[in-house]
Amino acid sequence: MEQYEKDAAVNNMEVERKFLMKKDEKKLEKLQLLSRYNVEQGYLNIPIKVRISKKLNLETLISNYSLTIREKEDVSKKIIDVEIELSEDKFDTLKGMIHYVFTTEASKEFILEQGYLYRETEVRIRKKLNLETLKTNYRLTIKGDGDISRKEVEVDLNVDIYNILKSTIPYVFITKDFKKFALENGLILEYSIVNKDKQTEFSYAEIEFLDIEEAGKFIAADYLGKEVTYVQNYKMKNFWINSRVKKVD
Repeated sequence: MEQYEKDAAVNNMEVERKFLMKKDEKKLEKLQLLSRYNVEQGYLNIPIKVRISKKLNLETLISNYSLTIREKEDVSKKIIDVEIELSEDKFDTLKGMIHYVFTTEASKEFILEQGYLYRETEVRIRKKLNLETLKTNYRLTIKGDGDISRKEVEVDLNVDIYNILKSTIPYVFITKDFKKFALENGLILEYSIVNKDKQTEFSYAEIEFLDIEEAGKFIAADYLGKEVTYVQNYKMKNFWINSRVKKVD
């Protein structure tokens, strides 16, 4: 039972430690397997613009929150313009990631507040197939700065929007063989083999925690390997840039 797997879409904070765990099935056989997935993921880059907006209706006093993803504007045509509804707490979390002043527009009917995520923000789309239930989940994830702890907002997508966003990414997606194992005290080990059978293949493990204090108390077993929580090159966004954006996959 995955009773301790936090929902980042609700908590809006990710606390995790990462380990460069080598591919060794014998070590994993001793753990209880919870679930298995096939994953593909990619990252949106400039010239994609990501805007968040709050629109207050002055008659009903109801506010609507949204995230808009728009490709670089072209005089001759609009290439992509996707709008996704947000909850108020997700809007507030994303607003906290923006280092620029929000713009405000007012009319007799509405007050519109909006701002853009800066280009270093990590914006990822992911397709995740559960190999047991054969159900597929599509999700957009936005992560702030940090290493062991950082803000995170997740928004579910439908397959059409996922495919539209995927079509804007001119690189081969990262693939993962992804498994979850039960650890003691309700913790969950997430084990991934990235780009399996390719030159860029590597494996790693992540363990998520409720807070920094719990993460600091965790004593890592030897089989987890070298900890790389604070090593920038092992962030998946940086792996994406180094293996795809800076050179041909």
